[in-house]
Amino acid sequence: MDEPIFIGFDGGGSTSRFILGRGKSEPKIFSFPLNLKYTDLGIENSAEGFAKCLKEILNGDVANIRAMCISLSGASHEKANNEFKETLQKKLFLPEFKVHIESDSTFTLQTAYPNGGSGLLLIAGTGSVVIAKKRNGDTIKIGGWGRLLGDEGSGYWIGLQALKYYCHVMDGIENNGDFFEQVQRKLHIEAGPDFALIRTKLYQNKIKPQDFTPIVFEFENDSFAGEIIRQASRMLMKSIENIWSKVEAQCDPVLTLHGQIAREKIINEYILNHSNALGLECKCLAEIKILHRALKIASELA
Repeated sequence: MDEPIFIGFDGGGSTSRFILGRGKSEPKIFSFPLNLKYTDLGIENSAEGFAKCLKEILNGDVANIRAMCISLSGASHEKANNEFKETLQKKLFLPEFKVHIESDSTFTLQTAYPNGGSGLLLIAGTGSVVIAKKRNGDTIKIGGWGRLLGDEGSGYWIGLQALKYYCHVMDGIENNGDFFEQVQRKLHIEAGPDFALIRTKLYQNKIKPQDFTPIVFEFENDSFAGEIIRQASRMLMKSIENIWSKVEAQCDPVLTLHGQIAREKIINEYILNHSNALGLECKCLAEIKILHRALKIASELA
């Protein structure tokens, strides 16, 4: 008899990670440089993307999947989550397939502060949000509005500033240099020098600002790139300060950092120094903990 399969998932705007559990075998982790958010792709396309990834990691053997726990950026609406679950079940031809889905922010918060734990959580990856869990279990957040309305200090925001800098140089407003040339090189590979095509691909999400973020950190000693990083650091820290001022009396003085941008050395050190001045103890949450919690929940579903 084939052993039952359980899947855990954690995904944001740039990366999707699966953890596969099968019987007593050691869980296996698979990572894809994909955005599978249904808030960006639509429910149909998102479910199709999930199904393709599952078929790939299982070599087509999806019939033995029993349950899946999904931590997904933007998945905060119960009605949409249920629609997504039903669509995924149809894509996999598994009508009895059990699925738990929730926003990555609430899932990560409960991973960082399980049971009666309390503290602050900064998620800074492609997007950004700061959440506080009070001692009584209540939560509040600052940010999480998405790339058009917010996400200040995030990977998307940082990369977008690099693209704006490129435009300013082309307009003669800013001086060029090695940083500009590297941004230009990558941009022209993806869209060529045609401004109209660059705009079109950006608005169609075919050019992704977050893909330019590594260039900013690579040239952190460049005056303009360095200022982008400093602005991002200040924005993230401002959100932490604002939420701490609201919950200081009802929340333990602990700040958990999560996400690629929060782990970048220059931003991480800035946040650590300023958080310590507020009396906050800082720690980082490993990606693996979220995946293992998701896998545990998936196994319990069945």
